[in-house]
Amino acid sequence: MIIAIRYLYSYDLEPSSIKIYISKRVGVERWVKYMSHSISVSRPRYQGFRISILRVSLTASLTAIAIVLHIFKIPFPIAPFLKFDATGIPLAVIALYSVGDAAVASLVVLPSIIALGADIIGASMKVLAEFSTFVPLAPTYSVLRNRLSRRGLYIVAIMVSLASRVGVMSLANYIVTPYWLVMTYSWPYDKAYRVTLMYLPAIASFNAIVALYVVPIALSIYMIIERLGIKL
Repeated sequence: MIIAIRYLYSYDLEPSSIKIYISKRVGVERWVKYMSHSISVSRPRYQGFRISILRVSLTASLTAIAIVLHIFKIPFPIAPFLKFDATGIPLAVIALYSVGDAAVASLVVLPSIIALGADIIGASMKVLAEFSTFVPLAPTYSVLRNRLSRRGLYIVAIMVSLASRVGVMSLANYIVTPYWLVMTYSWPYDKAYRVTLMYLPAIASFNAIVALYVVPIALSIYMIIERLGIKL
């Protein structure tokens, strides 16, 4: 009996958490109690494994959706070279349960955008724009979700993400765009710099509008996932 019990619990997932020595005098009650305690300790490990599989599957699915959504674009009338799309929505949903997963998903989206026709600078700026949106969104939601009403949470989350996206992308375009214009169109730097300054207000407006629809839609989708009882 002793050998059988030791053989059975040599596969215990958390051997360090239970240290009970069984001798020949151990009664059935203590043996059953030991079994019950061991099983209750082992269960969270399997549950965590199941949750990890669900999380990986959802992340992969949302990443694929983000890539597909990049195909469908609407030009910004003020500056037609800027195009609205919904790529940032799935990435923001991922970020709400894991910013790290969203960062990995963004790195997967980057070469996909290039494969769909964007140059590496344009694709990198696109990923940076989405990154600057979901990185502040996730901690804002986590900290304020139980402190504000739903409406208040939406307003604060939108404003924080909007300010982040507009600020980061205005600075990034101010630095990068003149050199991109020089390399792409062989313009002198002075001309490229003037054109960049001329379009900065349009670029800021464009990024503000994107944040205004990405954040509330992503929050709504994530809250639906939570209401369904899906824990990630």
